[in-house]
Amino acid sequence: MKGKDLKNSILQMAVQGKLVPQDPDDEPASVLLERIREERRRLIAEGKLKAPKGGESVIYRASDGSHYEKRIDAKGHVLSDECIEDEIPFEIPESWEWVRLRDLADFAGGKTPSTSDKSNYEDNGILWVTSKDMKRDFIDSTLITLSKKGASDLTLFKPGTILMVARSGILRRMLPVAMLKEAATINQDQKAICPFDVSVSLWLLVYLKASDIRIRRGCSKAGTTVESIVFGKVKTLLVPIPPLAEQRHIAERVSELVSLVEEYGKLGAEREALDTALPDRLRKSILQQAVQGRLAPQDPADEPASVLLGRIREERR
Repeated sequence: MKGKDLKNSILQMAVQGKLVPQDPDDEPASVLLERIREERRRLIAEGKLKAPKGGESVIYRASDGSHYEKRIDAKGHVLSDECIEDEIPFEIPESWEWVRLRDLADFAGGKTPSTSDKSNYEDNGILWVTSKDMKRDFIDSTLITLSKKGASDLTLFKPGTILMVARSGILRRMLPVAMLKEAATINQDQKAICPFDVSVSLWLLVYLKASDIRIRRGCSKAGTTVESIVFGKVKTLLVPIPPLAEQRHIAERVSELVSLVEEYGKLGAEREALDTALPDRLRKSILQQAVQGRLAPQDPADEPASVLLGRIREERR
């Protein structure tokens, strides 16, 4: 198995609850989700966030074993209650919960300050993330930084924000996702996912990385090659939420295993390079052994080479 395939396998096990054991003493994911809902309600009440269209979403498993999604208004009235079993991608442990990504976070974009105005940019300034910076899981520096003037019209996202490349040719091959370790702005090709509770940031990073193919196939523009993501579809993704303690254990285990997989991948690449070069190297080695008398054993009963050379000299004369 190639390193990339092994990494994907680890991520799939992680998001399905198969990488670490469940601890019955952990606080249930339902309690964590209620705290997140309370935080969102507070932000809505303070006017910092818009109320969700169609009401607040609550996903639950009914007595018939199927998953349903209720929509509840601000007064607690049920607006709708629909079966969504056909949307559930896989089974999860009983202590986990399903939730829409839009119920866990707010979303925003970025832009590029005028490049013709050099005063918008300065060395060692405010971090500004572009697709070129999205080659690692955690971002604490950027290739280009902005001046205060250049960043004045941009949102400065706090650590724990999840970034996703939403427009780039790289989307044909992979979906870059990363988490901010330092506050930063972003350009127009990235989307920011801002969790209401940053304690779930690591888990969102793991889940979105595990959902690479699913997002690129299901959330791209219809009828085009995958070079841009329709973020409205990303917001509706179903996300499995483990208990918070288990989230941390999973993230730690993924980090441990991925580092080993990267070493495995390097060794695999070296082996493939060796396999490619081996036929030519082997041919040269065999020829070298042959002309140095190391390919076959010497027989003392053989006529010496000096006698052969004597005949050749006689013939030449």
